[in-house]
Amino acid sequence: MMVQYYADAEVQSWHNHTIRLLGTIHDVHGLSVEIDRIDERYRSITDFPGKIRHPSPEEVYKRDLKRNHDLTERIDQRPSDAYARSGNFDIAGNIALVDDEGTVQWASTLPGYANGYGPDAVRMRPSTPSKTSPLLPTIAYVSSISNCWMVMKHSARTLMTAPARSEFL
Repeated sequence: MMVQYYADAEVQSWHNHTIRLLGTIHDVHGLSVEIDRIDERYRSITDFPGKIRHPSPEEVYKRDLKRNHDLTERIDQRPSDAYARSGNFDIAGNIALVDDEGTVQWASTLPGYANGYGPDAVRMRPSTPSKTSPLLPTIAYVSSISNCWMVMKHSARTLMTAPARSEFL
């Protein structure tokens, strides 16, 4: 499984924080991380442990989101409604979980929403680190990463068979 960030987030602090968290996810949990810089707004990214690509939003939409039945089952709306409203692509700032075959299985739909979202977002976010999940409070700062963490807590097998995103919130 891999975590992919569609950069750059609208707010630079969200963008920088997401990059730091991806590095931590890679270093601590050994997951592959990648960045697609589809809306380059800020300085170059250096010292990142994964691949950095520069595709267009259209390329990313066609490759990862459009006609992705697995993704459609796991988010609250059709990918065309979530990421391509009225012909405008709104992908930058989101993250995705990609399976070993390269298919996006889950993607955030609210980039950088600091308070999280969903019925249990606040309850799922502890205020202090614990020995079992020291990264969770930090990751919760950016909802897309927070929701990614909640999904990653479940095994890859659970993720691939889960019927809807709401199961993870």
